[in-house]
Amino acid sequence: MVGAALGLKETVICVAVGIGVFTLLTSKDWRAALKFGALLSIGILVGYIATYGWWAVLMYEKFNSPLFPLYNEYFRSTWAQPLKNDGWNRSIHGFKNIVLYPFRIISNSLITGVVPFRQLGFAVLELYFPVALVVKVIDVVKKKNWRARATGHLGALTGFFLSAYLVWCWTTAIYRYVVVMEMLTPLLIYVTIRYVLTRFSLAKLVFPVAAVVLIVIAFSQQIPDWGRTRFSSSYFSLNVPTPLNDHHAAIVIVGDAPSSFVIPYFSQNPSFIRAGATFPLYGKMQKLALTILGKADHVFVMWGDYHVEDNLTWKGVTTLKPYPSFLAEVHLGTTSMNCSTFNVVINGDAPVVFHYCEIR
Repeated sequence: MVGAALGLKETVICVAVGIGVFTLLTSKDWRAALKFGALLSIGILVGYIATYGWWAVLMYEKFNSPLFPLYNEYFRSTWAQPLKNDGWNRSIHGFKNIVLYPFRIISNSLITGVVPFRQLGFAVLELYFPVALVVKVIDVVKKKNWRARATGHLGALTGFFLSAYLVWCWTTAIYRYVVVMEMLTPLLIYVTIRYVLTRFSLAKLVFPVAAVVLIVIAFSQQIPDWGRTRFSSSYFSLNVPTPLNDHHAAIVIVGDAPSSFVIPYFSQNPSFIRAGATFPLYGKMQKLALTILGKADHVFVMWGDYHVEDNLTWKGVTTLKPYPSFLAEVHLGTTSMNCSTFNVVINGDAPVVFHYCEIR
């Protein structure tokens, strides 16, 4: 299951590493750890091949890279930049930054996501963890049973969380990629509280204290609103402008906000090209784009007016990197007299304004 999830979304690597550490910590001895670690690795590989294997072969056949466009600093596909493709990277490094990150998220959740939210679980857990660590050190000094039931659970869960959290910080630090950890946070908080209070002969307080802490977390959270709150027969509603809906037209979608959902509504199948900072056109990909543009009778630039991720104006389109180096070759000027708009209604909410300008 971990391998299958990893094949569907590579960001699950943090959870995969965490489960690996969890497996080693729950093994009885080093022989069992090697055995279970090997079995886990085989299972992850099988699951990964099951969900990603076909796509890897297809990517290799088309672009000479099974992970295209990721890790192109190693595969060197001529279809993309020979650089690390981070996409929307918010990774953090350094001891201070890693320790303070759960608290920074509370004050400004947009550093790790594109919609506001609040969740105190990670911060509360980080406050409880040093207390449990001090108690553990006291236990070791007094030579108490290291593998006591509560201690074993705490050690294994702590190993899972620490390793997964560190890998997450190093790779993306984007909150939605650690939903698994968020769901398990109440469990680790409860185990931590139980471990500390029982060591001070306060076992009767475990449940009420844990209940109060978890209730505070639950009622203080701000649930992220992605706009997907209702169901309807058609999620999108738009009327494609006649000039755009031309088989002989080429449309360059600029910006990094999600806009490709409008493509299926173009009945005449014009050609589409994406030019954005997340995956800039390069090498063979740029040559192919220029070939398509060269054959088109009409060329348009189009972008959605998103206030969350992109809020572009025509001046912004003509000056925002890396667009000038690419669009200059299709004679994109700093002004245009052939610009217009159309509305896209998403699930009945306020419409998103799409701009388009004919540049040739």
